[in-house]
Amino acid sequence: MGLVPQQHDEPQHVIRTAATASPEWRQSRNLYIGHLMICRACHAPIARYCVTGEELRQRYDNTPMESTP
Repeated sequence: MGLVPQQHDEPQHVIRTAATASPEWRQSRNLYIGHLMICRACHAPIARYCVTGEELRQRYDNTPMESTP
């Protein structure tokens, strides 16, 4: 007698991308990246930011990707 594996309708893992992220996370990301594109004082690869860039980076880091229920 063989065992029959159980079938689950749910995915085995969740892939998190910007497309599935919360609107708040996308807004934080867009504000941060938009600032980096125009600010000559900010240089993300070495974590050098102006005051506004640092604030936007902290907001981006602290905004959860998943929506809270």
